[in-house]
Amino acid sequence: MHIIYFVSAMNELLFECYSAPSVAYGIDAMFSLYKNKSEKVASNACSGIIVSMGFHTIHIIPILDGKISTKGVRRINIGGFYLTNYALKAMQLKYPSHVANMTVGRAEEILQYHCRVVTDYNHEIAKWSDTEFYNRNVKRLQLPFNLVPRTPVTDPEVVKQRRQELAKRLVEMNAKKREEKLNEDKATLRTLQTCLTLYEQGYEDKVKRMIARLTDSSTPGNSNEDHLSVKSSDDIKKMIDKTKSRIEKSILVLERKKNSEISKDNIVNDKNEQPEMKKRREDMDEVEKKELDATINDVKLKRQELLDKRVARQHRKQQLAKRRTAASQERMRIITQLAKKSSKKDSDKDNFGMEDSDWDVYKQINKDIGDSGT
Repeated sequence: MHIIYFVSAMNELLFECYSAPSVAYGIDAMFSLYKNKSEKVASNACSGIIVSMGFHTIHIIPILDGKISTKGVRRINIGGFYLTNYALKAMQLKYPSHVANMTVGRAEEILQYHCRVVTDYNHEIAKWSDTEFYNRNVKRLQLPFNLVPRTPVTDPEVVKQRRQELAKRLVEMNAKKREEKLNEDKATLRTLQTCLTLYEQGYEDKVKRMIARLTDSSTPGNSNEDHLSVKSSDDIKKMIDKTKSRIEKSILVLERKKNSEISKDNIVNDKNEQPEMKKRREDMDEVEKKELDATINDVKLKRQELLDKRVARQHRKQQLAKRRTAASQERMRIITQLAKKSSKKDSDKDNFGMEDSDWDVYKQINKDIGDSGT
């Protein structure tokens, strides 16, 4: 749209809505000059340069004898937004964890209300190296944030108790289902026994209707083929046997569950009972002290024997690792004798190991290693 449209709309608004007596349009830089140097402008004796700093651009306007020299007007594409954008990028670079909270509006607010222009930049920067000056002049701004409520830490005992209650509830539900199934099987058994009696009396049609009702009730374990293929009393007896086996299994499961619960209760009661306090040596009489000392000495002797055997076993292994020791030569002698005995027998028959005494040779070779016989 042309600028004349905006001017006419503005005039209509000012004259008709606000009843303005008069309106003048012009360059804002010239209005500022007229405000500050009105006498010189009026006498055409004002000359100079106007630097008009805007949000996106800077205009340099030369004034000659109170009038604009249009040939010398220049525009620089740097304005207040450049400072705001530079401050925003500097803060985002310094505080990367708060990038989401750093906005253009917040950077502009900081630039307008917390920044100033200095004449000697280097001297001003040198002041901030002093700790006292820094603490006295630094400004700390609080960014908006949402306080996230923390979930309270659940006590482990409470969690354990909840799990126990849930497990107990599940056990009760399963037990209830088993009891309901057992009752259904018992009712089915009674119905089948009645069907058998009626079938033997000759009421075959009535028996078929009763079995059809059992089929419609979808009793677990009773298939449709079993119910519809009733051709004799033997079929009904087979169905009765199957139902009885299910009832017996259900009763066994219930008894096992009850026994396990009773055993668990007994274990819990045993745990709740306080163990007997052991007597201290000062509280024992002479006989008990002698028995305690004898037990301790016996344990010490057994421990020392095990340690001696362990040392002897390690020494034996070290001796066998060397070729010229007596232990190594004894081992080779036994192996050689074993080879001579086997060469005297028939070379085609290898009967070593047929008798238990043949394996004693390994005990002779490793007789000093330990009592394990290996």
